[in-house]
Amino acid sequence: MFASQEANKDESINDFNCEMSTPPFEDSVSCIAWTPAIAAGTKPTMFAVGTWDGYVRIFNVEQTQQGSVGIVQKFSMKQTAPVLGLAWNGQNNGLFAGCADNFVRAIDLTSSKSMDMGKHNSPVKDVFFVPSQNMVISTSYDKNINFWQMGNQNPVFNMPLNHKVYVSDFVFPIFAAGLSDEKVLLFDINNINKKILLDSQLGKESQIQSVAISPDC
Repeated sequence: MFASQEANKDESINDFNCEMSTPPFEDSVSCIAWTPAIAAGTKPTMFAVGTWDGYVRIFNVEQTQQGSVGIVQKFSMKQTAPVLGLAWNGQNNGLFAGCADNFVRAIDLTSSKSMDMGKHNSPVKDVFFVPSQNMVISTSYDKNINFWQMGNQNPVFNMPLNHKVYVSDFVFPIFAAGLSDEKVLLFDINNINKKILLDSQLGKESQIQSVAISPDC
């Protein structure tokens, strides 16, 4: 389910001023991940950006003295390959990254160190963190969805597929993946063996570009 809303041209758009403390990126942005809200009713104020030149950058959204919104870079770390997917850990002091060199990595923002969690056979497209199970889910162009836990470089569960995963989304407990055969795979991570395949009705000349699960699923 989705909704659209047209903004009043004389209100929010013209009143929004944003100042960025850093120059533009040197390469294209490949992924963005906002921190999850720590408490009910709060809004995230920090987000991570992954780029094709291998950088992971963290930004804070802050209110300036002039009343505008300022975006301030707080952290920068270069990986060995383009970063295609990012997910925050449960404490918002670390990230998980899916990289084009096939690795899933854990990034500790406190120590500024990264650690290899596991490896696919092709670039990792998306990563998702499951706080209740302390687990990371990764999708890859190698036609696999893997489930990882810290300290174990072998997946605790592997879901082999017949087609590549182009895009995916996860809202606990539902996982959705758009596949290269124009179908959408759905499953509940609490009952992984029960999967549903939906026909996107796109036709052979098209492919799935994005999927999004409603937060109230």
